[in-house]
Amino acid sequence: MRYFLFFICFVSFISCKKEEVMTYEGENGVAFYEYYQITNPRIYSFAATANAAKVKDSVFIEMQISGKLADYPRKIKIKSVAGTTARVGIDYDFPEEITLPAGAHKTRYPIVVYKTPQMMLDTMILVVEPEATADFKVGAAGTIPRKNNASSDEQLFTQLKLYVSNMLSRPTNWSDATYGSFSSVKLRFMMQSVPGSTQTYFTAARGAATLPVLRAALLTYESTNGPLIDESNNRVTF
Repeated sequence: MRYFLFFICFVSFISCKKEEVMTYEGENGVAFYEYYQITNPRIYSFAATANAAKVKDSVFIEMQISGKLADYPRKIKIKSVAGTTARVGIDYDFPEEITLPAGAHKTRYPIVVYKTPQMMLDTMILVVEPEATADFKVGAAGTIPRKNNASSDEQLFTQLKLYVSNMLSRPTNWSDATYGSFSSVKLRFMMQSVPGSTQTYFTAARGAATLPVLRAALLTYESTNGPLIDESNNRVTF
């Protein structure tokens, strides 16, 4: 008798679970989607070797919907929000809306970024969120469990930050003892002053050959322009 009652309870439990799954539909929402290799905030630098010749580029933001698929196209929108320092039409642009094709549950929203002089001194920040449309509400943040032996879970989130700059990063072989404190402005000046040099060219071993050239170039610059000031408001010296 006890086993029979257990069996009845088990069957009832399974039936309830099936009914719950079959009747659940969920809301049509949209959120940003993070793949394993993509992070929030996103970082874009025009100073990166692959981007150095570009004056504008497109950054594609992954988005995913919740709710049912549809056999017709639907609209997705995003908007900039508080925390944004980038200037629309100057540092960035994005379309008012994009179309999610029929039957699709993922898409990429294009953000166009422009290289501006200010980006040599400052990182411009763009903060965006999904915006409700007739087709979608703002989706919920959450975690998608890892799949296929991935190293981490995937994420859904409702606010994304994009950092855009034209500043060089500190090379791993930079020597403070040779060239002084690192700054992006200093390294850019060094690369402009020594023909054929690259971001990682200026090693301690090359200091004896490059420092006289750099000091002469800086003296010439200052005689015309005054002190060279870096992104931290410090004077560049060698």
